[in-house]
Amino acid sequence: MAPGVKNIFSNKFFSIGILLTIALIIRVFFLRFEYAVGWDEANYLKLGASGAIYGFNHVLHPFFVALFGKFFSNYELAGRLVSILFGAILIVPVYLFAEKHQSKKVAWFCSLLIAFFPMLIESSVSALTESLYIFMAITGIILGFLALQKKSILLSAITGGLFSLAYLTRPEGFGLLIVFVGLTVVVLIYQVIKNHKYRLVFVLMSAVL
Repeated sequence: MAPGVKNIFSNKFFSIGILLTIALIIRVFFLRFEYAVGWDEANYLKLGASGAIYGFNHVLHPFFVALFGKFFSNYELAGRLVSILFGAILIVPVYLFAEKHQSKKVAWFCSLLIAFFPMLIESSVSALTESLYIFMAITGIILGFLALQKKSILLSAITGGLFSLAYLTRPEGFGLLIVFVGLTVVVLIYQVIKNHKYRLVFVLMSAVL
């Protein structure tokens, strides 16, 4: 590979941009094969349309459907575009995490796996909650790992916020917060016993709040 081309691909922002473009193209292509509303899609779209009309909805997925519905008269399309967007940008946290802790090759492999994995493509063109939930959950798990690794109060608070948003998307998201708090308690006890460090107490408190 020519040095100039190699330097371009070594730039993380260029790489993420290319991967996002690939993921979006794939998902928009498969959107054409969604001919009708099915399963629970009708319920979520109805909630989104209701929120757009009456101006209130506390559930996260219908909120985004209502928001996108402000720009598109077709709420089915709005719901599917929500899934396409969050299905594609899942690449961003995964790429950054894999590059930092492994290598650029691993980051590209993980991102391409997300872009081409059939089940993720399917969830990304539906008007269901899976795509949004997976984004919130995976991003929260990554930041939670970094929060425990760096003993960061800020990252811990953001992790708690993402898991709360995951819960507002799907009820099982509450389990992610419980697991994170449990892991934080284990690490806290270990650190206190080993090093008499008490900073993790504030990490735990920020996660719970």
